Amino acid sequence: MRFSSGNTLPLVSVPFGMHAYSLQTLGKGGGWFYHPSHRQCEGIRLTHQPSPWVRDYGHIVMMPQSGNPFFAEDSRSSGFDEVEILPHCMTAYFRRYHARFSRVPTLRCAIMEVCWDTDKTPRFTLLPFDFETKFEMDAEKGILTGWTNAWGDGTRRDFKLYFELRFDRPVKESETNLLPGQGISVAFDLAPGKKLTVKLGTSYLSPELASRSIDREIRDQSFEQVKIQAKERWNELLSAVEIEDTEEKKRTLYSCLYMHLGYYLPSPL
Repeated sequence: MRFSSGNTLPLVSVPFGMHAYSLQTLGKGGGWFYHPSHRQCEGIRLTHQPSPWVRDYGHIVMMPQSGNPFFAEDSRSSGFDEVEILPHCMTAYFRRYHARFSRVPTLRCAIMEVCWDTDKTPRFTLLPFDFETKFEMDAEKGILTGWTNAWGDGTRRDFKLYFELRFDRPVKESETNLLPGQGISVAFDLAPGKKLTVKLGTSYLSPELASRSIDREIRDQSFEQVKIQAKERWNELLSAVEIEDTEEKKRTLYSCLYMHLGYYLPSPL
């Protein structure tokens, strides 16, 4: 007999955040893009999906790779270990690519760390869906900009999600691959065991505001500093409600509060 998982998603966000992030195990599943029994992962998805029936909008997938780049969902998938999934932080190890990928969100941004334990070319791959998308890579500055107009069945079709990604390691332009309509795989000059830090900024209005969001919310802070702040935001908000009961009931209450608050979005920039 088959049992429903209730479409529970392992969402990571901050209170009132503009985005959430989730593992994507089956992009072809439409609104049901994650299932806890799946052991293959297609990347970490920036999502705004309010329900599987409305579907997602402004969504895009990010994935660490090594060696040759792969873009299609079936060809790029990897076995993975869920090292840590908390309300404010997600870490997963992609076995196929020997890459440990951690992500912490802010209101409109995210900071990421990737560490590879292989001597194959390390890559950070950004993967759109079947919607109009544009990428521009400035290898010298280590900045990737672009937009996507991805939309769902019950969402508007006349807006774009603008994004900017800043990389703190030298980009290997000769090995960076851009395939229109499929994605971009940015290659790096990085030794095994060394970390790549990526800062992501977004906006619904303009690329300039996507860039400004990074300067406002992350600035020159480290991954650990942003992680501590994200944890403190959740603890401060959830501690407004305190109950005395069994640990099981406390877990249920605070999990429900977390899921509810994570989907109230701020005024976009």
